Amino acid sequence: RSTRQVVKQLTKFFPIRTCTLPLTETKNRYRVCLDYHIGRCPGPCADKISVADYDEIVRKVCQFLSGNTDAVVKELTAQMEAAAEALDFAAKYRGTLKDVQQAITTQNMDSVSAADEDVIGIAARTDIACVQLLRVRDGKLLEREHYYLNDADPESLATALSAFISQYYQNAVFVPKTVVLPIPIESVELIENWLSEKRGSRVGLHVPRSGRLRKLQTLASKNAEILLTQREQNVVYSSGVEPALVELQELLELKHPLRRIEAYDISNLGDRFAVGSMVVLEDGKPASSEYRRFKIRSVEGQNDFAMMQEVLTRRFRRAIADDEKFNKLPDLMLIDGGKGQLSAAQAAMKAFATSRLPDIPMIALAKRIEEIFVPGKSEPIVLREDNPTLHMIQRLRDEAHRFAITYHRQLRQKSLSASVLDEIPNLGPKRKQALLQHFGSIEAIRAASLDGLLSVKGIPRSVAENIRKHL
Repeated sequence: RSTRQVVKQLTKFFPIRTCTLPLTETKNRYRVCLDYHIGRCPGPCADKISVADYDEIVRKVCQFLSGNTDAVVKELTAQMEAAAEALDFAAKYRGTLKDVQQAITTQNMDSVSAADEDVIGIAARTDIACVQLLRVRDGKLLEREHYYLNDADPESLATALSAFISQYYQNAVFVPKTVVLPIPIESVELIENWLSEKRGSRVGLHVPRSGRLRKLQTLASKNAEILLTQREQNVVYSSGVEPALVELQELLELKHPLRRIEAYDISNLGDRFAVGSMVVLEDGKPASSEYRRFKIRSVEGQNDFAMMQEVLTRRFRRAIADDEKFNKLPDLMLIDGGKGQLSAAQAAMKAFATSRLPDIPMIALAKRIEEIFVPGKSEPIVLREDNPTLHMIQRLRDEAHRFAITYHRQLRQKSLSASVLDEIPNLGPKRKQALLQHFGSIEAIRAASLDGLLSVKGIPRSVAENIRKHL
């Protein structure tokens, strides 16, 4: 949210694109969006601005974000004055300059003075700690660095922090006037004297309890905590766990890892041969031996919602009955469809509310614009088209669809071959299959000539004549 606000403010006085369209230096032919029409983007997607001019805007943004606001203000002032002398339209530069100065004023609102400070935050786990250091120069936050302390004892962070400060400033080119700490450390006076000697003037170590420095210190500690969490996730990734599974778990705010995901789909054409499928992803990989398929028994007509309820009811009844084919329970259920299918699935699972089944989370993936619907949330989750987590969910959904429609076709083919062809003498399963594969349907076989039937491998004249006679 904060990042979006920063980008929104930046585009007021530095019109830069916020889209991710793949652009080239020339021949961009996209349609400009609303940002172009309201002056928030110069339209590089449609070659409305030269590469050199756009690079100049980007350079100013980089200057501003790096804290070099004085240079930006000076440059905008010079541009405004030059435009005024040339009787050009200088109001644009004047408005931009005013916005930049306002942003700088907001940035420095809490600053008492243009101070040089290093603000330190720390977070720890059982065997590792992370130190985040924020560099404040002339009252502006310019840089941040982080360091990991191995074998750090969470019960002795003061000792670890003292050791870090001694090591960090040993070869430091610059020592600020103030070093802000998260907790009191050992040998404060000794370290202060040593830092003062390196700086050439008095240096103070402070543990703030309120005010601007306290806010900065809290920010540093929160950053350290985030960095530790990211490091833990990277360790998970490197150990072979699918990153998309971790991201999906976080996206859905689930406590337990997604070791097993089951996806469900319904396939029906007309009133006959309606089927359901269950496909399984275990540790990010398809587990084909765990796939299950269902003939729809209790639903008449094309009612996908009722069919989904039947499939889930049968699947989990067999789980409760300790059926070894269904006794593994999923960590997440994926339903093919939108809000309607998700509601139907929820209704089916409510019937097991008083059973020993745990509360199994579920989501639905709608095909139209690949929206992820989550129970209890009015708005769907929409991921970028290139998001690996979305790709994983799509593959699983598509696999459920493939498995369902394959079973549906098998039943339909079996029904066709088990009808009128069964009445023909000397026409066994292999010959029936050969005929259906060659002609595609009973109607095509009926319309075939004697020579056409004889052209099928394995069909002798006597059988071909029987086919012509019976059909």
